[in-house]
Amino acid sequence: MRLLNIMLTKAKGGDGLMARHYHDALTAEGYDVLSIGHPDGLLSDVPGFRPLNNRFISDPICALRLAGYAHSFRPDLVIAHGNRAGRA
Repeated sequence: MRLLNIMLTKAKGGDGLMARHYHDALTAEGYDVLSIGHPDGLLSDVPGFRPLNNRFISDPICALRLAGYAHSFRPDLVIAHGNRAGRA
């Protein structure tokens, strides 16, 4: 199963920490995980990471880049952490 894990803020706790735990747990179970997030966020050092920096909620450029990542990865499931990820 292919999973897209998205956390777009650079939060070091809360949602950012949860996104990191999801990535670690899912990859440990053998899932193919692509994590997308802020270049300085908690996901930035995981294997399978793609940086994406949105300047504000509902950033159209960010949405287009995210659509490109999703189109090429073809996830079976998308996990969005926080307001920015849910609205992108």
